[in-house]
Amino acid sequence: MEMYQILLIMAVLLSWMFYSNYRKRQKIRRELSDSLDDETIHVDGVRVSFEDLGEIAKGDPEEGVKYVKDTMFREDLMQFKGEFLIPGLPLNEERRLSIDDCFLYLQELFGKDLLLNKDVLTVHDAIFPVEINSTSEIVPLAHSVARIMDIDPKKLKIGFFQGSAPVDPASVDNTQENKSAAGLYYGKNENGIYEVNFADNIHQEPERLIATIAHEFAHIKLLGEERMDENAEELTDMVPLFYGFGLFNSNAVFKFSRTNENWSTNTLGYLSQVDWAYLFALYRYVRNEKDPEWFRHLNKTIAKDSDLAYDFILANPAKVLQSHM
Repeated sequence: MEMYQILLIMAVLLSWMFYSNYRKRQKIRRELSDSLDDETIHVDGVRVSFEDLGEIAKGDPEEGVKYVKDTMFREDLMQFKGEFLIPGLPLNEERRLSIDDCFLYLQELFGKDLLLNKDVLTVHDAIFPVEINSTSEIVPLAHSVARIMDIDPKKLKIGFFQGSAPVDPASVDNTQENKSAAGLYYGKNENGIYEVNFADNIHQEPERLIATIAHEFAHIKLLGEERMDENAEELTDMVPLFYGFGLFNSNAVFKFSRTNENWSTNTLGYLSQVDWAYLFALYRYVRNEKDPEWFRHLNKTIAKDSDLAYDFILANPAKVLQSHM
């Protein structure tokens, strides 16, 4: 075969690989864009769109409301005068102050410099693969996340479980995590290695995968590195925000899927969308970022709520981040 023919074949192959990779990235961007543009309401603390609520009762919104008559809608929540200080945001004042305390506590544990200097990461960052096809590809991704979170990958033992999470007395999470857990942290073994397991099918959702890895590694930062003696899941949920993974964990807090006439929800983490909205408002306030570019990668509903919270913070600085512990 002539040299020019070999070069031509190589050029064709490279072009095909480039185009295939481009198509994959475009597909992921479209899916993420759909997720970020999902405008929703809160039903009993869970996010459900008006359209999907209507479909529960064959497309009749009124019947849909009757079907979930025991739940409390966002508009109903806002009718309780005096309970909420932030206009339009159903965040109970007691809850808001609790989030303030948690934020201040983590800032004290990890230092304000970490909060100010870590870049906010998105799924489009080059360190994240376009597609993950097997559990073996999760390990190098986990190592990349570990480095960002200042964890030595050599001190990690990554494993996987099939279907549901195994119940093990050694797990520090066995009183909190359930059998549908996406990941489990088992603590430090006798060799000083941190053992973390993930569901073997979690690679199918890259954003959820990264959020889960960051959450489980947050256990290492709090418990494994002995910053805390007892497990606290809500605090653990907030730690990835300090290391730049907040977008992953907030956007993965609720996923809606529909097949034919059936619908289902899939939650991740212990913080609600409203909690994340207020957290991001605090985050922007402390970092002095009024309209950062990364904010455009936040789910639209959370972003709108976060803007409400941010306006409240700017108007009431004396009421914000004042320790109540």
